[in-house]
Amino acid sequence: MRLTTTALALTFALINLPLAAQQAPPADDHAKVNQLVTYLLEKYGFARKPIAPMATVATSAVAEAANESRGDQQLSAPTGTGSSTTVAEKAGIADLLAIAIDRGAIQKKSSGTSVTLSTTPYAVRTAFGMPDNEGNWKLRWQRNLSFSSTFSSEDVTKGDFRSFEGAEAKYVVFGKRSGRDLALLGNDNLKFVTNFINDADFAEYSECTKPLIEGLGKRKPELVAKSIDPTNTTTLEAIFAGYDPDPDTRLILLRCVTALDRQKNADEFARRNLAAITEAYLKNANKLQLSVAGLFQRDSTLSDFYTFKVLTDYNPSAGSTSAGVQTSMTANLNGQVDFNSHRSTSSGTSIHQLRSWSVEGAANTPRILNQKVDATLSVKGTKAKDAGARTSAIAQAKVNLHINGTLTLPIGISYANRETDTIKKGLQFNIGFNALLDKLLSTR
Repeated sequence: MRLTTTALALTFALINLPLAAQQAPPADDHAKVNQLVTYLLEKYGFARKPIAPMATVATSAVAEAANESRGDQQLSAPTGTGSSTTVAEKAGIADLLAIAIDRGAIQKKSSGTSVTLSTTPYAVRTAFGMPDNEGNWKLRWQRNLSFSSTFSSEDVTKGDFRSFEGAEAKYVVFGKRSGRDLALLGNDNLKFVTNFINDADFAEYSECTKPLIEGLGKRKPELVAKSIDPTNTTTLEAIFAGYDPDPDTRLILLRCVTALDRQKNADEFARRNLAAITEAYLKNANKLQLSVAGLFQRDSTLSDFYTFKVLTDYNPSAGSTSAGVQTSMTANLNGQVDFNSHRSTSSGTSIHQLRSWSVEGAANTPRILNQKVDATLSVKGTKAKDAGARTSAIAQAKVNLHINGTLTLPIGISYANRETDTIKKGLQFNIGFNALLDKLLSTR
């Protein structure tokens, strides 16, 4: 059963009893009313399991299903930072907030653990998860722009992460695949499902909850007052121990059965159709996603430097009219250029303004094993400008274990063909802990 603040305010304003002078119960007390209705139905032989399918829940379920099928979001430290455990960066971003802990950096100048925080202006505007609305959603640049900062700790025992290592700004130019996209929220099929649920919810409230609580409030005010009192610890069984419902109350309970059956049917209808709605949305996703990024990286050995990146993600199954749109491999192809912020090192040695340029590529599997596992094979070649800094190549195989819709455990192994000023030679074991907090923060 779903009770809105407005509906509860109306209900309790109509109750003609000493309690009527009080204000409508706060949102936290709605559960008390739901428990009372459920108890009365079960106690007097009208047992039904109340369903609470809200339209917003249906919308969120589709958004979450779409997001959980994605593999295009960069959650860990961006490539180029000293603590990065990623060879090829992803083009996508988190909608609200992501936190990543990385261990086993590819860069030789970092041997400790790092923490990376990523967020968007849209997250700040919506107070990190308040409901979306059309006005906010039109501010495209705020939801397509992401900022991330990486902090490292070389002392594994202390792990204070006081050392700022790098910061990146990324903008998704086109092809953003967020499940919160307005195209999804405006989906005609989804609107039909949510309207069906809303109608069933309203019928349950108007035909069951409202008349039941209102009638009891007139005939047994002391029982209602004690039942909904948030400070009361007495069980409903004890409160209604000697109560025998009158004919009018029994008639309302019969109506509750019909209303709850309608609500149950709406819930089952939604569950049958949400998967198809999600698949339809994914079919309409853009095949190509393009992002640009700028990174500032600290480097005490040569010079702090800036990086400009062009990032792409290609999903050949997007836009497909066939079933199983997430069954194909996806690919990344990126390019980046690094520029030293100074023309000389701290020791006075002259260096070029252009530091290096790189090309990255990756092949990604879809999620398998009930959306719990995916894998990436990536390579990166870097050509350094300064004399003595040789061209290097790195390859990495990584498996991502998706513990749930929030937590991911990336485990990888990388190999560099030679040592440079920044890259470690040989095999490196990379592990991390990523938390995409969009689902937890969202109240939509």
